[in-house]
Amino acid sequence: MIKNNACGADFKPLIKVPAQPAVFTSEAYFKEAGITVMWDNFREQFLGRFVSAEESEQFSFREVEQVLLDSDIIANFGGKIEVSISQFKFLLETFKKLSANGENSDWLVFYLRGKDRKLWSIDVIWNLQYMGWDVEAEPTG
Repeated sequence: MIKNNACGADFKPLIKVPAQPAVFTSEAYFKEAGITVMWDNFREQFLGRFVSAEESEQFSFREVEQVLLDSDIIANFGGKIEVSISQFKFLLETFKKLSANGENSDWLVFYLRGKDRKLWSIDVIWNLQYMGWDVEAEPTG
């Protein structure tokens, strides 16, 4: 996911994320987005976080047809790749509707700032066994 002012071609239609309220993250918070499997790094970095309220924003996404390193993705998108935790949750809720219907089986990659204040790559795929998102976090640096 990238913010609408990022450079590049072949962007998919914009998704408008409405203003989001301030919250503390929890398993229940992420479960609302359809996350059913959380790996350890994700739990450590993103559970128990205070998330400030967010203004409305628009995002685009882009299909990557080859395997790229995080550094290549960040460079290709002009560094405008970070989303907030609440925006991440809203976007997963949006994509959940497609995945639950079998319309989306793609890997999704998001970039979020962790508790350690570092940028983390969040790999997400729809888990057909659990009918929910399988979420893994890896440091980008």
